[in-house]
Amino acid sequence: FTNNCTESVNLTFKTDQTAPTIDITSPTENQSVGILIEFWANITDTLNNVIAYPTYEILNSSDETIAEGMLISLNNQYYASWIPTGFQSWNYSIIITANDTLGNSGNSTRNFALDLLAPYLVVDPDEWDFRAQWLKNDSTLQMDTFVNSTNTTFGSPLNYSVDLTYNIYKDGSVIKTNSTENNSENFWWNHSILLNTSDWTDGRYDVVFNATDTLNNTAILET
Repeated sequence: FTNNCTESVNLTFKTDQTAPTIDITSPTENQSVGILIEFWANITDTLNNVIAYPTYEILNSSDETIAEGMLISLNNQYYASWIPTGFQSWNYSIIITANDTLGNSGNSTRNFALDLLAPYLVVDPDEWDFRAQWLKNDSTLQMDTFVNSTNTTFGSPLNYSVDLTYNIYKDGSVIKTNSTENNSENFWWNHSILLNTSDWTDGRYDVVFNATDTLNNTAILET
């Protein structure tokens, strides 16, 4: 007696040869960045959306690697930060690479400009005339400031708004403070400050000016 038995098994499987997709959301292409640089990216995988070991690599203008590390998952995106201590203001790029669990690898590149230069700040180019006003008996002190709110390091002008603040000290204590902001696209920003000094008593006065651009680069001048 012979009993022939045939058994079959159906197997279903998927193939995945597609690399993860990387969309760098910050910085934008050729954006100017300052002392703390934050990198954000959307990284997705078409099959199971499992990303393994997303990394970044920062290159200088000679395509030399100057920094590298891993991105972390944060707020439904991937994130890394870099403090460019010791590096010059110039053009750089970041390459973000991501792998899925099957070894498919993808990358994306973003160019950015590093700007660590403070605005150019001058308070009254005629220094002696400015100082002489402190000795006059009239009741008005005029301070003229000249701020270059444009950085031309990278060939084309990069215009920023500048927050100009000043503190006036008498014998080491603050007696007046004020601030104003330039939102124009002018290379040079001239600003005159008129102060009523009729009630100021005799003593030593000092003024400290701060000009801070949108990247938090600050010029400080004391007179």
